[in-house]
Amino acid sequence: MMNLPELHDFIYNNEFTEGAGLKGAIDLKTAYLIVKYFTKDINKEISNIKVKDQTLSVKSITFHLTNLNFGISNYSHEKVTVNFEPPNKIHLFLQNIKAWGLFNVNFKFLLSKIEETINFDISDLSVETIVEIKSKKKDDRLFPDAEVVYLNYVYDFDFQLNSSLDKFIDIFKTVIKNLIRKEINKVIDKEINRGLQIGLNKIPMEIKVDKKRGLVIDYSLVSTPFIQNNFILFNSYARFINKNIKETQDKDNYFLPFNVPSYDLLGKASQVYVSEYVINTALFTFFKSKDLEILIKPEMLPQNLPIKLNTSWLGMVFKDISEVYGNDIPVNIKLIVCENPQMILKEKIISFILPTNVEVLVQGFEGIAVKFRTTFFVDAEFKVFEDCKISGNIKNLNIQNTKIIWSYTEDENFASNIEKQFNILKIIALPFVNFFVLKNMHFDIPVIRGIKFTDLTISHHENFVIVNYNFSYNEQEL
Repeated sequence: MMNLPELHDFIYNNEFTEGAGLKGAIDLKTAYLIVKYFTKDINKEISNIKVKDQTLSVKSITFHLTNLNFGISNYSHEKVTVNFEPPNKIHLFLQNIKAWGLFNVNFKFLLSKIEETINFDISDLSVETIVEIKSKKKDDRLFPDAEVVYLNYVYDFDFQLNSSLDKFIDIFKTVIKNLIRKEINKVIDKEINRGLQIGLNKIPMEIKVDKKRGLVIDYSLVSTPFIQNNFILFNSYARFINKNIKETQDKDNYFLPFNVPSYDLLGKASQVYVSEYVINTALFTFFKSKDLEILIKPEMLPQNLPIKLNTSWLGMVFKDISEVYGNDIPVNIKLIVCENPQMILKEKIISFILPTNVEVLVQGFEGIAVKFRTTFFVDAEFKVFEDCKISGNIKNLNIQNTKIIWSYTEDENFASNIEKQFNILKIIALPFVNFFVLKNMHFDIPVIRGIKFTDLTISHHENFVIVNYNFSYNEQEL
């Protein structure tokens, strides 16, 4: 468990939180999962490594080694352990790994010449490496990087000789083994560093949300990740953009990131802090991508909901609509967010400010019955369930600044009447909407294939959200 006062002092007495819009902390178990993911294909990636041919001559006897191949045969994640060493080093231990190899040997002695293929087994291969966490700049942005600063390995191997070579090769077996060991050592050095680069290259420069539509999470580190109390801590700048819409990539459209509090993981494996800045970039991008438009039809509402979308029921808000179009005529409501929406995170409530164009469309009639612009002020709360689903509940809803764009009536008080009647009607309607609609409406939290989040909690505070979780994983699906 973390020493919170010490960690609090450590974080707030350096530059690590400056400008962070997204912060995270992961423990050893999470780091192990990352290693597991990045090394899951090691048996395939190190399956047939060819080494440069070698020639060994001793007096009148010549060995010419060709086609020396090397590969891992039984690497598994159970053989890996991960440890942290503050402030920025990760110890990796790979133990009891088996490997295979083979080589061709051309043996010349006087007038004799023999060619054979010899197999050998490598047993109890153990590798210890220390990786230093770093960062690198690319396009004026900071991204994760790492470097192998220590590497040590121990193994043994032997090869079986064919009878035709026994009497000759046995004499020089130790010399040949040393030559092969030297080449294997080069392979291990190269592959450990190559494997690290493969892992680093798998870290995306951006997180794709919808590739076809160009929706991505654009991020960069604020500072180099560091280790404290057996957790890797990182601070980053993040925003949600549409790569096909330049305006969403303009930083001037967003509120600036701010410093979120220090970590308190409450015994969980991982934690992410998300500032309202990051969430508002998502709302802005959805707005510009025309995703904040919805057409509500009568048939979309539950049958047992006492609220009805028809001219008679809506006559309480839109005066005389049933006199113009008739009683009980079905009505569609179209909502289009027309300006940059905003979310404000508070200690117990999440507030939304949604400037919206509202269109009232009476079925069976051409054109728009009523079109007006208003601003919805919504206070809501959210709950997270064990199966990684989110459910919402509206606590309060008001409309203000209503202006009529088009209407079936020329009543000059029509806009103020809409606001007045809506704000009265919502007192009756909200409990029914929460119970009949939102209670059974759940949104799935995105998950990674093979990983199941457990003990997930999401809490919102002044200007930020905290996500704490543990997880389990499926070896076959990962």
